[in-house]
Amino acid sequence: EYLQSYNMKVAVVYTGRGKKQMLPRVLREAGYHYKHKERQRDRVATPHLFWRRVLYILYSPVFMLDLGLRYIFLIFPKRHTHYIIITDRYCTDIWLMRHLPLFIKKFYLALFPMPTLTFYLFNTPEVLSQRRPIEKKEEFQYQLDRFKELKQYLPMISLQTSEVAGDREKVLSMVMAFLYRGR
Repeated sequence: EYLQSYNMKVAVVYTGRGKKQMLPRVLREAGYHYKHKERQRDRVATPHLFWRRVLYILYSPVFMLDLGLRYIFLIFPKRHTHYIIITDRYCTDIWLMRHLPLFIKKFYLALFPMPTLTFYLFNTPEVLSQRRPIEKKEEFQYQLDRFKELKQYLPMISLQTSEVAGDREKVLSMVMAFLYRGR
């Protein structure tokens, strides 16, 4: 809304896992069903990590196809008409995928165009678990650790969140400075 108030064409596209998929429902449901069963099994038994890794590697192209379709049909057409595209998560969910070897993650990440400007909004696992109590602190720590690794491959501006209005102002001022550089 802020950028649009300056007569800029803006599109927001979600590119994370779990929402706004473009693949047929049956493919998505298979992944949801497996994940649900996996969580149930993990509560009562030690996981068989070898087979889990194999399944994740085999299913990962389905996620990549879905993400690629979003880029082809939602992002690229807007870019060619000079829109500013804002994505939530870019393709960083690739990096967060457990059980995938690093070389596969790097390969998948290389398939997508590098964003022009990336903000990494983060906080401590304790603060994040207060905001989303259904998630475990360990999961937030895992994600924080993966994003530290990702900084080697994806340049990003890190911003520890504190309060929504102030964080929004910081991001907006950096975006506007970037957009108006050299003018």
